[in-house]
Amino acid sequence: MKNDNLFDDLEDKEIDELMKYAVPFPADNGINIKNKFLQKANMRHKKLPLKKIFVWGALASTLLVSTLAYAQVLDFSKIYKIVFGDNSKYVEQYIQPFVSEHTVTPNEKETQTVIESEYDGIVFKLISVINDGDVLRIFATMQDTTGNKLSDKIDFSSWGLSQGHGGNATVVDYNSETKTTTILITSLGGGHEGFATLSINGLKTNRENKSGLKENKINVYELLQDYIPNTMMQEEVYKLGGAHLVYKNGTMVAESPLLFRLLKFDEKEITFDNIDWSLISNIGFVDGHLHIQTRALSDNENQLASIDFVDSNNKVIHSGHFYLSYVDFENSHHKPDAPPHNLYTEMVYEEITDLKQLKDLRMAIDIVEVGKAMKGNWEFSFEIPKKVTTEFNIGHDMNINDEMIKVDAVLLSPLGITLNLPENISQNYKHKDSASVKYDDGTIIELKKVKIDGYENMSTLNFSGNIIEIEKVHRIVINNEVIVIK
Repeated sequence: MKNDNLFDDLEDKEIDELMKYAVPFPADNGINIKNKFLQKANMRHKKLPLKKIFVWGALASTLLVSTLAYAQVLDFSKIYKIVFGDNSKYVEQYIQPFVSEHTVTPNEKETQTVIESEYDGIVFKLISVINDGDVLRIFATMQDTTGNKLSDKIDFSSWGLSQGHGGNATVVDYNSETKTTTILITSLGGGHEGFATLSINGLKTNRENKSGLKENKINVYELLQDYIPNTMMQEEVYKLGGAHLVYKNGTMVAESPLLFRLLKFDEKEITFDNIDWSLISNIGFVDGHLHIQTRALSDNENQLASIDFVDSNNKVIHSGHFYLSYVDFENSHHKPDAPPHNLYTEMVYEEITDLKQLKDLRMAIDIVEVGKAMKGNWEFSFEIPKKVTTEFNIGHDMNINDEMIKVDAVLLSPLGITLNLPENISQNYKHKDSASVKYDDGTIIELKKVKIDGYENMSTLNFSGNIIEIEKVHRIVINNEVIVIK
């Protein structure tokens, strides 16, 4: 899994939005779920044989003690509570501490487990891990031993895990006295198991989100009095992403009629007061709705997140809810010999259909500044622990997304419920489905956070939001359909 600059849309502490749990745990439905999870918990706390401890020797013992002591100083119970909520104590039994040791892979090749790495005075240490099937969560710390290069705002600009299909990293806590940042690394998809390697080659610090920056000199009402822009069709650009996009015959297509026609490239050059890395390259009405086209300058990685229209009291009156990012088709990056290309974003304001609506209003922009880049080389290798999910085979149609869809399996874990679906419904998902679990004593645990992820011809639908005490679960309820598990 290669990850470069995957943090553009991430908001701090919105960790649950990244969660999904989809890889089966090999067990028959007839086995009591309580026994399965208690067995896993016992395995997790089993003492090591004395002989093995002697074989490790003094070095491995020191690493183990120092890792656990380090975690205690940082109070990882507090960290887990930030991530998992008030009932995090229950989840802790499924979280395994990392231990440095020699392991043997299935092909009998000896591999060194490495959980600590240092570069330029920054010590990166893997602390603990929980494998929720399709989601691997790694808790780690970074400590600056020579300066003040770290903060509570850190992104991994270049990194990779040898397993999974993508992921993210989020700052959970920062201690300014010890100059230590606690990170949650989340890897999605692929069924994490066996031996894995992790490489981190670049960081960005002090990322900042700035909102409501007023652009007093840009008066759109006056700009558009005698100006009618030229337009082009969406097929003339190479689309990179945006709202209301779907794939058809391998090509990304904007389905909304508001994006069928776009503004022509670079008919205007309107600069902003607050930023110098983007400008308005065209603006005007297209098919009766206001469009604003912006162009990023040079190799800038900052983001112009939104442009709103505000009144004299800075109250937002109009916002755009449709957007499209694209490059000039002739200069798109899919050509090996293509020259450098410009990155454009077009925002559409479906509410603004008359220029009079903009009278006495001014622009206000929201931006994301990525911060200072820092190169590095932190390398790790480790054994991925067993999954904490239990699979229940379904194999029949269920009402999902307002249609009958065959559900292959339902997976249950302390962190949520996941459905494996044999088709990709992520592009047209309506977010109407509901799920809960019922305990033996009648207590109902609602799972109100819903996440859909699509992979080619399949998708996983996850419900989370509350910790599930597995051994108490009697029934799973999905859209009023009851699945009895014991």
